[in-house]
Amino acid sequence: MAKRYDIEVIGMTCSSCSGRVERSLKEHPDIVSAEVDHQSGLAIVEAIDSVSREDIEKMILSTGFELK
Repeated sequence: MAKRYDIEVIGMTCSSCSGRVERSLKEHPDIVSAEVDHQSGLAIVEAIDSVSREDIEKMILSTGFELK
């Protein structure tokens, strides 16, 4: 079963920024879906139970952006 996480990301200023975060998330095999919008600063991620919110936050932080 997948869980949904809404995570606020700080520092994205363009579609390239949000695309970088989204691609990074989608590379993980246990991420079901990821949509990242630079205008709202929101990452909406669905992941199977083996992936925690902390795991997703670490993936986002590794792209160079911060979390709210």
